[in-house]
Amino acid sequence: MIFFFCLCVLFALALGLAVTLVRVPLTPKRGLILYTLVALFAPLLVLWLFQINGYRHWNWWPFSYTSVVPHVLAGIVSVALLARALTKVSGSIAAKFLVGSLACGFWLGVWLLGTVLVACVMGDCPRPA
Repeated sequence: MIFFFCLCVLFALALGLAVTLVRVPLTPKRGLILYTLVALFAPLLVLWLFQINGYRHWNWWPFSYTSVVPHVLAGIVSVALLARALTKVSGSIAAKFLVGSLACGFWLGVWLLGTVLVACVMGDCPRPA
């Protein structure tokens, strides 16, 4: 049930982001869309590949199996790339804030569902009671 709710919220955020990108007067749009996609998905893919590669391998402390450091680094890199993408376009600050907020919400949803999916693929899927 919660998984379905998260998917609905993620779909609503993606739809809102797509409509916002189409309707707001930000230029150049093609570059903004490309840089936003890179900012949203590149750090997440690196994070998930790191998790899959190092799953159950107890590495050094900052990047161990239970550490939050890789997740925080992926978030910081995503926000930095998104901020760079939004500073490269011209348009109103309100439109940039809206695009950034929707993109961050979308990133959080994809991060949550993707991390649970990686855990399930690796055999740590939570069992319903």
